[in-house]
Amino acid sequence: MYRKTLQLLNLMCYIFALLLNHAECLCCKSNGRTCPDPYSYQLCTSVVVNNVTTTKTIGQPVRCPDGSICDDQGNFACKWGTVPPTTTTPLPTTLPACFDGSKFPAKLCNEYYECIQVLWWWEPQLKSCPDGQGFDPASSECAPAATVPCGHELTTTTTTVAPEAPPSCDGAGRYPGPADNQYYECAYAWFRWRPYLQTCPDEQVYDKSAQECVGGTVLTGVPLGEEVSATTILLT
Repeated sequence: MYRKTLQLLNLMCYIFALLLNHAECLCCKSNGRTCPDPYSYQLCTSVVVNNVTTTKTIGQPVRCPDGSICDDQGNFACKWGTVPPTTTTPLPTTLPACFDGSKFPAKLCNEYYECIQVLWWWEPQLKSCPDGQGFDPASSECAPAATVPCGHELTTTTTTVAPEAPPSCDGAGRYPGPADNQYYECAYAWFRWRPYLQTCPDEQVYDKSAQECVGGTVLTGVPLGEEVSATTILLT
């Protein structure tokens, strides 16, 4: 009994001495190094006292060069690389508890959960409101976006009208352009017919029937898809 008590006291004294020497509870590898953090290494030694292995660090941690991380497995203290980023798994969406055919708001303004009966139990199903509407928790129905509390979250879908496509030129001619004051004129250049986008003078528009700008005389144009100097064309 006395011997066991003495061994226990000796072990406590040794641990206390390690604490005074700033020992850290780290695992010391066979190469005599440990990694106090991913970007630093520190020399260490393993000490066995009463069949208990304790790690004692030596000196202060040494910072690895930029672009490298600590390596307590290889022959060198640091290796080139970075610590992989920690990925966070998003929390699952909490589904409402269904006991009847109720409806509940979802994460998005234009979505909601509707409880559907499946055999003898109820399950929530995610549904969407028609375009331009959001779910109104007060009435448990879809309503115009301007009348629901979260209507400001809904974005208005805009339709972009495609511009007038350039014509395929096989000879001289004029065609309507993407704007009222523009038109395409087919002119021969570089061994083939090309469409040139022309702009009418200020406060004038292109007349499709007359195939000219109303009252216009001189216009300038730029070949489509080419960076060339402006060409002056005299309308007859």
